[in-house]
Amino acid sequence: MWHITFGIVAVNVLVHVAGIMVQRVWPSYSATWQLYLWNSPRLVTERFYLWQLLTANFVHSGILHLSINMFFVLWLGPRLERALGARRFLLIYLAMGTFAYAVFDLYAHFLGPWSATGGASGCVLGLATLYTLCFPKWVIPFYGFINIPFRWVVLLFIFSDVTSFFWPGGIPWINNVVHLSGAAFGAGVWFWIGRTVGGRGKDRPT
Repeated sequence: MWHITFGIVAVNVLVHVAGIMVQRVWPSYSATWQLYLWNSPRLVTERFYLWQLLTANFVHSGILHLSINMFFVLWLGPRLERALGARRFLLIYLAMGTFAYAVFDLYAHFLGPWSATGGASGCVLGLATLYTLCFPKWVIPFYGFINIPFRWVVLLFIFSDVTSFFWPGGIPWINNVVHLSGAAFGAGVWFWIGRTVGGRGKDRPT
């Protein structure tokens, strides 16, 4: 059960470990690894490295980056996979990330920046948005006596991404365009099929 969720996490971990091995064992190929797997807007839009729209979702800048994203995938993925079905969940997950990086590359093509980027956070924000729309009454027990509606957590993330555009220079290590694009895709999935998914009553973590 939930084999797709755990498979996604396993692939992310394996890719990260492979990247570390390349860097330490074959350092001369480290730049090539990043060139082909990370998302580089100029390479996608001008040289059509379209596979980067997908592969960028499986590379991370460090163990903390990887751990945070995989925590949310493991937290939210199993229930969505069970509700949507394994095949549909996988297709939605991959489409979320691809869409998020495609939007970022178009944004970069017209407005910049051109730096390479990667990570599963577009998928994570997409899953979080889809989850809170499918299960709007889900709450997070906090210290056993305060219940925090999960929708407020998602709204806080989205608010943070939106307001970052008004900060001078933004937050350089956070790709807000990818985050918001993933969230938008998650909302779109809910309007397409998600309204037939979800539970009633007071949802709690499972």
